[in-house]
Amino acid sequence: CAEHLLRHGGHRAAAGCTLAASEVDAFRAAFEAHAAAVLRPQDLVRRERVDAVVGGDELGLDLAEQLRALGPFGQRNPVPALLVAAARLTDPRPMGEGRHVRFTVVSGGVRAAAVAFGRSQLPGDDGEAVDASFTLEVNRWNGAEEARLVLRSAAPTAAAAITFAGRPQAVVAAALAEAAAWDLPIAPVEPALGPQPRDRRGHSSLATIAALVAGGESVLVVASCEERRAAQLQGLIGGFAICAWHQLERDPGLRAAHRHVVALDPPASAAQRALLATCGEQWTAHWAWGGAELRFSLDVLEHDHTVDGGARALYAAVRAAPGAPLGDLLLGGGDGGAARTATQAGRQLRVLVELGLLEFDRAAGTARLLPAGTTGLEQSATYRELQARLAEGRRWLSATTAVAA
Repeated sequence: CAEHLLRHGGHRAAAGCTLAASEVDAFRAAFEAHAAAVLRPQDLVRRERVDAVVGGDELGLDLAEQLRALGPFGQRNPVPALLVAAARLTDPRPMGEGRHVRFTVVSGGVRAAAVAFGRSQLPGDDGEAVDASFTLEVNRWNGAEEARLVLRSAAPTAAAAITFAGRPQAVVAAALAEAAAWDLPIAPVEPALGPQPRDRRGHSSLATIAALVAGGESVLVVASCEERRAAQLQGLIGGFAICAWHQLERDPGLRAAHRHVVALDPPASAAQRALLATCGEQWTAHWAWGGAELRFSLDVLEHDHTVDGGARALYAAVRAAPGAPLGDLLLGGGDGGAARTATQAGRQLRVLVELGLLEFDRAAGTARLLPAGTTGLEQSATYRELQARLAEGRRWLSATTAVAA
């Protein structure tokens, strides 16, 4: 476009040009034509380099002081950029006569003070989950010092998918697989000698997973209930596989299929803990649970090991709708109308089969009642094992693991 300019020059950090007013329209047309010819769609996607993925619990004065020690900052030593994944930017307040805005960053249940310079409002909707990058500085005001985040950029969270490991992806198929694969008992796993897990308990589990995924290596997240956890995390964070502790018990080989194995929720038994008590030759274990995850695990323990009322409700549903697709019956309301998870549905179905009350055709996805008299649940081996695991899990989660959490 030089033919439309009187003079021009500059370098990568600054450029300028002078043109006659009569050439503005011609310059605009020539510039846009050249841009359209050479730019690709991916060239127009803004990208930003970040130095670390962090959680809200790490954004304190200690880290701000450590980062400040890396200065002085300039063109060849840029200020470190921190990514807070699935953060919420809340409570905006104008400052500097409306030229800037103060706000609060919420991440992992922790709140941090932040400011956005040169903005009159925050990006996105109020409270919407965003992936936001910041610099972290030491702010001095009236003789006091505090850590303060300075917003660089933010975009709505667009997480990749979460896949299930150790079970079929479809919920109904997973429930039928649970009913068919319930082999008792599971032999305890003795931990082998090896490096200790990386202990991230007390830190943001979301940030721990996000940082590992950002590293580009495969990640397996172990949860108390993979189905409920995937529903909670989908849209906030993704790009990893997830399984339940009992699925890892059945197939310990899942560990070696991934570079990192993250215990998002605490184990519910000594046998489960042994699975990630040390790291393997090809994979690294990470403990990432805290108090909230402990409470979640206790809730899952009660839900997925209590089959009494749910099994009766499933039997009544099959009797009321003979020939109905088994999937519709399995995923309907359980005891008290609460929705069943695939794990709970499969276990309830397994108990009814063991009691001789019904049989199911996994390939056809159907079930039929069998003639039977009154039968006590205690006659089911699966029911007895579930009760034993429920009692063990209550003791384990309320004692050993509670102290660790």
